[in-house]
Amino acid sequence: MGFFSGPNQVIADNAKELTGSKPIMEYLKPKTVAIPLKHMKSEAFDVHVEVGDDVKIGTKIATRNDNFTVPLFSSVSGKVIAIEKRDHVTLKKANHIIIENNFLDEKEPLFEPIADFRTLSRDDVVNYLKLDGHQGMSGDGYATYAKFEKVRHVRTVMLNGVECEPYITADEASMMNNADLLFEGLLLFIKGSGAKEGIIAIDRNRTDLAKILNETAKKYSDHYTDQNIKIKIQVSFVPDTYPMGWERTLIEEVLGFTYDINKYPVDAGVLVFNTTTAIEFARTLKTGLPLYERVVTLSGEGLANPQNVRVRIGTILKEVIDETGGYIEGFDPKNARLIAGGPFMGSGIITDELSIPAATGAFLSLVNTEKEVLPCLRCGSCIEHCPVGIQPVQIAAAHKIRDLDFMEKLGTDRCIECGACTFACPSFIEVADSTSKAKNFYLSRK
Repeated sequence: MGFFSGPNQVIADNAKELTGSKPIMEYLKPKTVAIPLKHMKSEAFDVHVEVGDDVKIGTKIATRNDNFTVPLFSSVSGKVIAIEKRDHVTLKKANHIIIENNFLDEKEPLFEPIADFRTLSRDDVVNYLKLDGHQGMSGDGYATYAKFEKVRHVRTVMLNGVECEPYITADEASMMNNADLLFEGLLLFIKGSGAKEGIIAIDRNRTDLAKILNETAKKYSDHYTDQNIKIKIQVSFVPDTYPMGWERTLIEEVLGFTYDINKYPVDAGVLVFNTTTAIEFARTLKTGLPLYERVVTLSGEGLANPQNVRVRIGTILKEVIDETGGYIEGFDPKNARLIAGGPFMGSGIITDELSIPAATGAFLSLVNTEKEVLPCLRCGSCIEHCPVGIQPVQIAAAHKIRDLDFMEKLGTDRCIECGACTFACPSFIEVADSTSKAKNFYLSRK
């Protein structure tokens, strides 16, 4: 994959056309689902079911019991047939609750559906987030309610609808099909945070999406805060670059607030969420059911028919790939890269026999092309494209001789592990891998 670039940014050859123009396919009848007893890095769960128990969609089957309270729910109705270790997207085996689908779609709501979101208080929104165990759906899986509890002085809620990673179009597809839920989710997050305005950021090239959102925005122009202040909502258009950095531009140009590059949007009173996170929370309040489905992008040159697919949480990846048409003829998985997430920030996986978790929005099958790794040219491309301005090659050299003082001077801990340096390297060196290892070593010795 090549790239075009500007200062501190990479625009990868865009493969979004593989899925972006296709309607969302549905695969909602898996034979079984495997719900992982793992959230982020934690495997501390109280399990509420036993083998042989009958469950419904929405039955609480386990709860994370350490520093976050995150419940897990069944995504099908049927019977618990096993609790066993299986492969996980983190490459480490984890316990999974295996549920055999009875295809009846019996449901067990968490609460009565909310007819009018404007009747909810700020505390109501946070309590529903906690009850649902709602989590960020852009990869990190962070418990959404925790953001509201930790940050009490918010001026703006920003929804990130820009998929700067190539290949991935799941969020854009979800927005195209759920514009009303998107705005309702934004208003819920504004209510829960005490903010007074909201921004939905989308790729400036998506004129079709912009038209839908601008028309929908007119329906939500007459909403007020609890203090009877009219809420300002706008759709903003930003470049599709990686790493993003447009949050800083919007904060400075739209909100008129300047802040240091090493700080975060929250330092400017801005909470940033993924658009699908907002859509699915609004859906939960409208149905009374916890998150049990999501849209994932299945893409890459190794697939016969790349698609955005709506699936039940815990569906086995291979089952969905087979349903979309499988791999291309003659495809050998040993000569490919399987990735959970995008090619920049995603993680390599070694099998498609694993379940799809709530936080992962894409799985890619990329055909490897053999490239000869050349010596470092000292061209500075990795520095030019680094979003935080560090020197990856120098950091790797300092790590090699274990020079902690020099590593500190080079700002080793500032690496955000975005992978832009590897994509920019004309010698095909895995620069990001060595910088990441250096960072981990430095932090372990600090």
